[in-house]
Amino acid sequence: MGYYSTYALTWEYKGTDTTQAEISERIINAFADLPYWSAGGFDVDSDDSIYISEAKWYDYSEDMYDLSVQFPDVVFHLWGDGESADDLWEEHWQNGKTQHCAAEIPPYDPMKMVDYKRRCRCQ
Repeated sequence: MGYYSTYALTWEYKGTDTTQAEISERIINAFADLPYWSAGGFDVDSDDSIYISEAKWYDYSEDMYDLSVQFPDVVFHLWGDGESADDLWEEHWQNGKTQHCAAEIPPYDPMKMVDYKRRCRCQ
């Protein structure tokens, strides 16, 4: 059984040694060489984006660490959406460093309610 999540991985090349297209090709090939993904199971959405639908990628942190160290001039942005309604997050990676950003839905606050017509500028 297991726990499925959907992922989207994008990246930004911050270096000057090569082009975005060349670094993207190298990243996609390196991603395909990761143990979990060597058999496929992901889609390349564009020159700088990979999409993974319903995967059990339990070692994503280790894989992202390895990719970020392999490509230190690239900032990786990994978006994850798990089976649970509260499992929505982003992680950002560069050269072995990471930041985890969990989605937060703020609690209801009646003081923040606004008039619908004013909010949407409806006439």
